[in-house]
Amino acid sequence: MIALDFGNCCFNGNLENYIMIVIAPKTDFASKDAFLDGAIQFLNADESSDFYDEEYEEYYRERSYEPFDINIDSDFKDMSQRVGFLHEPVLQAFAVGKDAWNDWSAILETKSEYILYRWATSA
Repeated sequence: MIALDFGNCCFNGNLENYIMIVIAPKTDFASKDAFLDGAIQFLNADESSDFYDEEYEEYYRERSYEPFDINIDSDFKDMSQRVGFLHEPVLQAFAVGKDAWNDWSAILETKSEYILYRWATSA
């Protein structure tokens, strides 16, 4: 499992948005629900890290897994040209948790990976 946090300085001229992703092989998890549990545990494993956030546990407690229309590639194109992200085609995407203002999370499923994708603002 790997987590990446693209902080607000990664965007061109917009200092409020950020993207956080957690990626893991599907073979490591029995379901997207098990992946989300593993991702939360991974993010909260080190309280001294920048990823630790007690809100994750509360936010992801109620899960809906509603189909979600997402274009992850356009989000990354809005970032600095120094940032790139290459992935397998997204087969399915599901919204997770309750959106709050302009913050949302989704689980993306590719042929071989699960991706927890969180778009949020620092405002």
